[in-house]
Amino acid sequence: MPPKTPGSSQSLKQGNLFSAGFFKKTPTSAGPGSSSPAAPSTATKKRDAIKPSNSSPLAPQSTDKQPNKQKSAPMSPLKEMADDDSDDDEENQQPKRQLKKRKPMVISSDEEEPQPAKRKLKKRKESNDDDFIDDGPIEMDEDIKDAPVEEESDDLIEEIDLEDIEKSKQAPKPKPAPKETPAKAARPSAAGRTPSGGNKSLLTKAERQVQQTKAAKKDAESPFMFLHPPYDKYQNPIGHPDYDPHTLHIPPKYWKEFSPFEKQFWEIKADHFDTILFFQKGKFYELYENDAIIGHREFDLKLTERVRMCMVGVPEMSFDFFAAKFLALGYKVGKVEQRETAIGMDMRQRADKKPAAKAGKSDDKLVRRELRSVLTNGTLVDPKMLADEAASHCVSIKETSSSINGNKPTFGLCILDASTGEFNLATFEDDKSRSKLETLIRQLRPKEIVHEKGNLDQLTLRVLRNITSISCLWTSLNSGKEGMDAIETITELKNLFNKDNEDADKVKLPDAIESLIENTEAIESLGNLMWYLRSLNLDRDLLSLGNFNIYDATREGQAMILDGRTLAHIEVLVNSEGGEDDTLLKLLNRCTTPFGKRLFRIWLCTPLRSSKAINERLNAVDDVISNTGFTQEFDSNVKGLPDLERLLSRIHAMSVRPKQFLQVLEAFNRLQQVFEKLEEEASEFKSQSLKATLKSIPDLREYISNIESKFDLTENDTLMPCDGADEAYEDAKKLNEDLEQELDEILERYKREFKIKTISYKDVGTKEIYSIEMPKKTSVPANWAKLSSTQKVDRYWSPEVRQLVQKVKEARETRASALNDFAKKLYAAFDEDYKTWIAAVKACAEIDCINSLAKSSINMEEPRCRPTIIEADEAIIDFDQLRHPSMALRRDFVANDVKLGGNDEGTMLLTGPNMAGKSTLLRMTAAAVIMAQIGCYVPAQSATIAPVDRIASRLGAYDNMFSNSSTFMVELAETSKIVNETTPKSLLILDELGRGTSTTQGIAIASAVTLDLHIQTSKPVIWLLK
Repeated sequence: MPPKTPGSSQSLKQGNLFSAGFFKKTPTSAGPGSSSPAAPSTATKKRDAIKPSNSSPLAPQSTDKQPNKQKSAPMSPLKEMADDDSDDDEENQQPKRQLKKRKPMVISSDEEEPQPAKRKLKKRKESNDDDFIDDGPIEMDEDIKDAPVEEESDDLIEEIDLEDIEKSKQAPKPKPAPKETPAKAARPSAAGRTPSGGNKSLLTKAERQVQQTKAAKKDAESPFMFLHPPYDKYQNPIGHPDYDPHTLHIPPKYWKEFSPFEKQFWEIKADHFDTILFFQKGKFYELYENDAIIGHREFDLKLTERVRMCMVGVPEMSFDFFAAKFLALGYKVGKVEQRETAIGMDMRQRADKKPAAKAGKSDDKLVRRELRSVLTNGTLVDPKMLADEAASHCVSIKETSSSINGNKPTFGLCILDASTGEFNLATFEDDKSRSKLETLIRQLRPKEIVHEKGNLDQLTLRVLRNITSISCLWTSLNSGKEGMDAIETITELKNLFNKDNEDADKVKLPDAIESLIENTEAIESLGNLMWYLRSLNLDRDLLSLGNFNIYDATREGQAMILDGRTLAHIEVLVNSEGGEDDTLLKLLNRCTTPFGKRLFRIWLCTPLRSSKAINERLNAVDDVISNTGFTQEFDSNVKGLPDLERLLSRIHAMSVRPKQFLQVLEAFNRLQQVFEKLEEEASEFKSQSLKATLKSIPDLREYISNIESKFDLTENDTLMPCDGADEAYEDAKKLNEDLEQELDEILERYKREFKIKTISYKDVGTKEIYSIEMPKKTSVPANWAKLSSTQKVDRYWSPEVRQLVQKVKEARETRASALNDFAKKLYAAFDEDYKTWIAAVKACAEIDCINSLAKSSINMEEPRCRPTIIEADEAIIDFDQLRHPSMALRRDFVANDVKLGGNDEGTMLLTGPNMAGKSTLLRMTAAAVIMAQIGCYVPAQSATIAPVDRIASRLGAYDNMFSNSSTFMVELAETSKIVNETTPKSLLILDELGRGTSTTQGIAIASAVTLDLHIQTSKPVIWLLK
């Protein structure tokens, strides 16, 4: 089950965090200046009562916080010079009250944008600095500057027109009214304003009472009542069988009341209600409403109010850090990115002939944003956010059953490793105990499971929940409303791979899909996963790679079969405590590269069963052991390589950073060099397979030089087109150079006019570029705008410089856009040779696995030996002085001889007291067989093996309440399955069969099974009998 969120009774993934009661536990505190904590009864007032706090180390810095302003001369506002990262158009575009007098605006070099002069503040009594933060001029935030002016706090003194004051003096003085102390509003309200925008002190007592009543009634209502409680888009409440936690129903009346920014936010949130949305605003990512409250509760992020929405924020550079923290708690994380800067928006508006000043409440005044991706633990694609090199699988499961096959379940699965873009399809008919499904899930250890609601049988659900980790994310799709059937899936795939606009019947699909096109279960599992990836905005990036394969968990006929129970009992991948300590994987996996480590895990789960293939791999291991220079050369060159397999999929999706792209090119340069050296070292090797692997690697130098010839590299690792390589960039570059030359000419003219040679341009941040630095007390024209000053110089913009600066900013924006487009073209050119790059990566991974087996073999404590692999009609196991590989270093470990099959008996009855090491002998025998058949040395004096086709085990006991089966019934059913499926080449490990019965009955059961296995089929069996 998904992890429960601390402090709540339901998990976010079930949609129950947003119930009406959720907001009743929002942490609130009164400000230091208040006499008692605010505790209104409504959800809105509880949110209003929350005061900003600086106590949290994770509290974000506000995007609007300004340093103290330097004193300078007043001047006109320069709205067109706003920062690229500011959103002057944001959130509320509602008309504001026009003040009758406006104070001049002052521009400081430390401000992000022009701000109105500081408003007068009445001193607070018994207050401290925590009541409000004053780091400079009180400005109107981008979120509230256009909001309706509401009732102000008594701490603010309004400027009143002199004409209104004179009229009030001439009016007859009213009879003094009893002194009232009206309750302070939780937030500013429009109730204290006259229709003309005057101060509430000009109202009569009756008018004030009426408006205060209206304000109290308005404040008692939440602006987003559709959250109390939430309904899905089908208007099903929480608890309804068909409730969809991914969606939110917002009644039409609220859409009319939303500001443009609120509309932008809720349009995305309504389709991703169970996702934490990070909204990009300039250099910050902000979370709103429910997401903000969760961020405040989980990580103590500072909770503030932004117009009608509560908000927390984190710096842009901290997104990966906080996204990983949310993911670790089991949440989904959505990343909403800006598609343009403020300058880009202005350019777009002019291109559309809709200037910002005339756009009114149009959505064109908003910076455009889009949901770039939704992150989940099972679909992470960014290498920086993945915890380790292990594959992170998302598995889509479809189950059917039919009376024709005795109601046995048939499964179709689609397995995705999103980090590499690899899809694996599987389909099989399983037994009633779901042993094949269990084997596959134990091998994969998925982090996310996708299924149709109500499709999986209760027994299937029980098996899955027993063997998946607690952190595994479960995503259920509403049948009929979500997901795709087989026909829809094939149609979507043909549209995706139809690059030449061919007829649908002529479109060539990947071979793996073509081979399973008649299998409804497998295709529908793929369709459900495709639908889910589309909701995460990942479908095209991953599907267009075309990396589809068939997954065979047991590889019958090609590899030894290790079912799920055996993997668990022998502790191949995971130990009994759920970790990797003392497992075969931990012991033997000494690969250097991330992609080598992933391949070695597959080798360990599917050992070879062909004696020829095993001996060939052992020959390769011997060659590497005998040539120490090979290992040293390989390790020194591939150590520190990035995860090329994952980065290739990111280049295909064009979501890689230039620095990462350069790292990929450098890595392939290193691989080319190491392949050439290893080919020379391997010239004397006996192993033909290792030689063939090295010779099959394509020559990468031609491909690398082709890409490198298309760009130049700057000092800050920027990909610049070579001269004449990109026309759009050349045009933008020429325009920028012309503007800069014109500015230089103006500067030279000013030096002559003012007769001051020290006049120069100074860039202050990214906004105040080309500010003219003049010595103090220099007389300048009245129309020059003063920007800032220091002890020695003043900085100005002249009208002509100001106009050119705006053009320079736009030219730089155009050049940056051209550079971004060029990078995408470069990535596309690189991706055209994807098959060549991935072939080199896979060859490197295979060599890394051989090298790992060699290092594990040579570092094994004596005695150790190369196993002798023979061909026989039955399994033969002959170990002298065998020790457990995890305990080989212990001097007090007692070695054992194990001889089964061939000239020896095929059955071993093992007895002894508790703690005598019986279970250890069982596990070390099976572990040694696995080690021998993957091509590794074994911890024994000598070893001879005729390959085993299957290791089947029955250890431990449990009941099955969903199938109405007792422990005894389950034990006999599984033993019957083992007896029926094994062959003379199989190894069976049975532990205390019939333990839940009397002694007589247990001996009878054990005797019957032994006779069947030993006399009739001659299968080698290790028996544990107490």
